[in-house]
Amino acid sequence: MKDFAKSVFRLFRVHGIRSVFLLLTEMERHISARLTGIPAGFLEQLHGTCVRYYFAMIAPIPGDLRSRGETIRRRGVETLGTIVDRSVIDRICSVFELRVAMRHASLKVTEVGGQTVSETIEFKFDDPALPVVQQVMTEQVVDALRATLSANFHVVSYTMWRNHNLPDGERNDVYSNRWHVDGARTDEYKLFVFMHDVTPDHGGTIVATRAETRMACRAGYLSRRNYAGASAVFTKLDGKSCMTGPKGYAYIFTPNLCLHRAGVPRRGLTRTVLMVIVLPSRHMKLSTRVIIT
Repeated sequence: MKDFAKSVFRLFRVHGIRSVFLLLTEMERHISARLTGIPAGFLEQLHGTCVRYYFAMIAPIPGDLRSRGETIRRRGVETLGTIVDRSVIDRICSVFELRVAMRHASLKVTEVGGQTVSETIEFKFDDPALPVVQQVMTEQVVDALRATLSANFHVVSYTMWRNHNLPDGERNDVYSNRWHVDGARTDEYKLFVFMHDVTPDHGGTIVATRAETRMACRAGYLSRRNYAGASAVFTKLDGKSCMTGPKGYAYIFTPNLCLHRAGVPRRGLTRTVLMVIVLPSRHMKLSTRVIIT
């Protein structure tokens, strides 16, 4: 009880009155996770469901896409196959490699013990290189995203990163390598596209289905820092096959309803991925300036 009071005091000292909201939200998430097996809070679930149904109602998509999306939403994760041409991947990788080499202002480098463990670039909507990156949004990708959301969508961000091997004995969450969910929006989806052939040795992402996530939450999962009673569940999930595939391969999942973690590449190997985050919308918006109707 004393430790809990100290935690509350520290939260209030850092965030002020906002800490009350944060505390209530976190408590609601934990209650929801134990009762329903869903890591998002009740209000977050209601908000995400209402938004998705609202856009599906005012801007309906073809029936064949809707039925396909039901399967994806039920599982929470779906592989899409190799749906981006290798020549498109090569052009995107050229931009990334050039910026890494010149230490561009958009590059974020993470180091542990003096060792580079990841390089990340978020392509902003006013970035001159964005048109190159947007070529990843092929017709197949767009249809898959519309099917999943049962609505049109807008892109929140395009981010590309390269993960390296971690130093021996490193057990902290360096680049989302511990089991976690991302945040509040349950109507948010992520599209991952491989920038090269990815094998298990490259440390592919492991994604739990919604059923597996419910199992971990009901076992007592608290956070990426504290697995609590779910440690045995994660020991089993760590044995799952990670996401692998050839260059241009893609998969989609809901990061706020499916527990997931990044794998760690073997020494001497790296893994490079392009991530696209989308939310429901009246129109398909690939950027703030480009609208497809």
